Amino acid sequence: MQKIAILSPLFHMCRGGEYTAVVLCEALNENGIIPDIYAFSDPKSLVLNRFNKHIKYNFKRILPVPEFFLKLRSYFIILAHLLLKDIRGYNFVYNMFGYEVPFGIKNYGKYLLYCHYPYYLDQYSKQFKSSSFLRKMYVAPILILNWFMKKNIGENKVFLCANSNFTKGVLRKYFSNSRIDVVYPPVNIQAFKNKLKKRKRVISLGGFDFDKKQLLQISLAALNIDYDFYICGQITNKSYFKKVLMRSANIKNVFISANLPFNELKKLLQTSRFFIHTKEEEHFGISIVEAITAGCIPLVYNSGGQKEIVIFDELRFNNENELISRFNYLSKQYESIKEKYLTKLLLHIKNFDESVFKEKMLSYLTLSKY
Repeated sequence: MQKIAILSPLFHMCRGGEYTAVVLCEALNENGIIPDIYAFSDPKSLVLNRFNKHIKYNFKRILPVPEFFLKLRSYFIILAHLLLKDIRGYNFVYNMFGYEVPFGIKNYGKYLLYCHYPYYLDQYSKQFKSSSFLRKMYVAPILILNWFMKKNIGENKVFLCANSNFTKGVLRKYFSNSRIDVVYPPVNIQAFKNKLKKRKRVISLGGFDFDKKQLLQISLAALNIDYDFYICGQITNKSYFKKVLMRSANIKNVFISANLPFNELKKLLQTSRFFIHTKEEEHFGISIVEAITAGCIPLVYNSGGQKEIVIFDELRFNNENELISRFNYLSKQYESIKEKYLTKLLLHIKNFDESVFKEKMLSYLTLSKY
């Protein structure tokens, strides 16, 4: 029996990124393997509530730290090395939370890095080119660490996976000599299949935070009072969530729903006509695929990995004015255009089914190092 570890420090948050670790664990369970999951806390009941998944794993606690540390690139480099002694006896390690690979893993088992987006790598590289001298002095040591990390990944033949071609393109700028596979995040397509009656409803799903731009959705709702707008997600930024509540307080067709259980969220998706996603350059967009599966017509930004999901140009927008005009047209023409879009979208999203993700992730167990 192979001994497998999954590294997912923020597992307890149960967002889209953590769902990849949940489905990976389920795939291993289906093959008789109970992995060890390394995280800050154990979210067993939340996994069932949020994802409707029953999984078996051995919880291995990572010493919790103040939230401030989670914003530091250097902390995750340190964390990767603190875990080095813990992963010594494993046949295979799936790192599902970043792109930090500890130095000294050459003689360890196989190591896979699943990159949702190389945020710190890309951010600091851009900052160094455009920042003041003092900022450059702060960023330079991190870029040096990044350089050693890239070298370490190449020399140790780590399996490097990206969650979309968009993310792969960003990684390619920094890992020009490494093989990078695209393994799309998993979506439980069967769970959202739908024959319920659609209502004049728009739904969105995403953590309440500035980059998700829920305030833009509220502005759209105020212009379309004949549609109900359900804005759903987890509270990831309390101050922004308060702004959302304040802005929507006097708009009667806006309903703010935080931390909904899986079955409630599923029913809302299945009874909504449209799904709106207002984050620019989303790295992929699991919730977009779930919405299409539930029979929603999506409207998303014309950028990032979501372009790989939403294949129609007219269902993508570049700014607020385009969002308003596109929704205005689509909402009025809904009955005549819904089949045109959904037929092709439902066929396309089969590429993102959980079964595809499971098969690809399990295949690495039998591969030799690159």
